[in-house]
Amino acid sequence: MSIGKKVPCQQFCTILLGPQLQALCHSHSGAMDMYYLDRKMREVTEMLSNPGTDAANIVYDDILCGN
Repeated sequence: MSIGKKVPCQQFCTILLGPQLQALCHSHSGAMDMYYLDRKMREVTEMLSNPGTDAANIVYDDILCGN
């Protein structure tokens, strides 16, 4: 132990988002899950951007639909 040397008391590990998404896309099930997310978000965006959508007819069938 050196005198006067500063040593951190705690350390925090960071896992970057980019490599996580790349790894997710490499598996078939992960790619299908991401495709579902993309497709569902497009449906919700299209529904919300259509001014003729009746709020009573909206089906909240997934957490992606939100409220």
